[in-house]
Amino acid sequence: DLERRLAHRRSLRAADAPRTLGPPEPPMPDGLPGALGTVVRALALVSPSAEGPRASDGRGLVGEGIGTMACQGRARLVLGAGCAIDEMEAGDVLVAPMTSPSYNLVLSLAAALVTEEGDAMSHAAIMARELGIPAVVGAANATTEIHDGDLIEVDPTTGIVRILARSPECGGDSP
Repeated sequence: DLERRLAHRRSLRAADAPRTLGPPEPPMPDGLPGALGTVVRALALVSPSAEGPRASDGRGLVGEGIGTMACQGRARLVLGAGCAIDEMEAGDVLVAPMTSPSYNLVLSLAAALVTEEGDAMSHAAIMARELGIPAVVGAANATTEIHDGDLIEVDPTTGIVRILARSPECGGDSP
């Protein structure tokens, strides 16, 4: 029984975990008072993340774009703080499930940022704006579709991440 459970756990990824535990959160009340209500309504209008992460649409991975200029670079897949961060070089594109303050130092090296989770108010989006780097947040399956070393393009104006060339270690030149 233990071997079966161990095999099952090894087949799972952290990214496959449910977005929340327990029953779904109740919807926000429509009638929040004053400025708070105005801000919440404004964010709901511009933040598609309320629908959850969006999958690839045939043009690339789709998420919410932060910034105004597209950027191309080598993908550096970081699945957790401290994981492969030492391989990150200036100009690389950081691809992660999400970011937290423990990523701040390495974010200063990144030319762009891609996360599977997040919206306009997430840590990744705020840091991208603060550092002036393009980002696409909330791009579902980014850490499984993009391989470490792939050449990718991050286009925040469309919210699309394109794989331009596969890493030689992954066996190919095209997506």
